[in-house]
Amino acid sequence: MTAFCAMAPGGRYRLEIDPPIWVKPGEETSALATTVAALERVIRAYPTQWFNFFDAWSPPHGHA
Repeated sequence: MTAFCAMAPGGRYRLEIDPPIWVKPGEETSALATTVAALERVIRAYPTQWFNFFDAWSPPHGHA
């Protein structure tokens, strides 16, 4: 299950909860694709409202 909360027009929050993703053995790749598609959908809808909790763009410490 994926869940997202975004600020909608008027300063209200919109909560989106998708149905559960049931993963059977051997279906992990399909489940991951479903999860990534949900994330992509929400980022496209609210491109300025996501936050990465670590710096993904700079090289790790000690690496130049």
